[in-house]
Amino acid sequence: MGPLVTETTNNNSIIQYGVGFDVHRDTISVCVAAQLVTGDTLEVKSHIFSAMPKGIDEITHFLSKYSPISRYLMECTGVYHLPLYHALKAAFPDQSEKVIAMNPLLLNRRITDLGKKTDHVDAKSLAFLTFFQSLIKPSYIGSVRFFRLRDMVRSYHKTQTQSTG
Repeated sequence: MGPLVTETTNNNSIIQYGVGFDVHRDTISVCVAAQLVTGDTLEVKSHIFSAMPKGIDEITHFLSKYSPISRYLMECTGVYHLPLYHALKAAFPDQSEKVIAMNPLLLNRRITDLGKKTDHVDAKSLAFLTFFQSLIKPSYIGSVRFFRLRDMVRSYHKTQTQSTG
């Protein structure tokens, strides 16, 4: 992984940006990496945001200045990644196919394949992984409507079970 670069990096030499997210219950670490014309990759910017709705809005605003994006990559962390996943798809509808949530086991294996084995997959590793399309395998993430319907069916089933049991 390359050295940290400031915002004043010569944008003419940048081919694309990759964004990695390390999502937790209370915080989201974001790392933006750049792929240069020479093939080198550099860390451009890292920041930690709140995982609350205001923090997620700040993330989408923060990322709006980076274009073109290769991918937005995060690991599927229970339910914690879902608000960010859906917010990115809504904020960048023309790039929604580039928002990818991946199985954590596959992510750890892919990073190991690149020779960057870490005990904990972090935003920086994910940002650099975005430039290797053949190593990325998206997990299925349902739509917001899917989750609402699933919750209604579960609630109905629970109510039926309690009333008959």
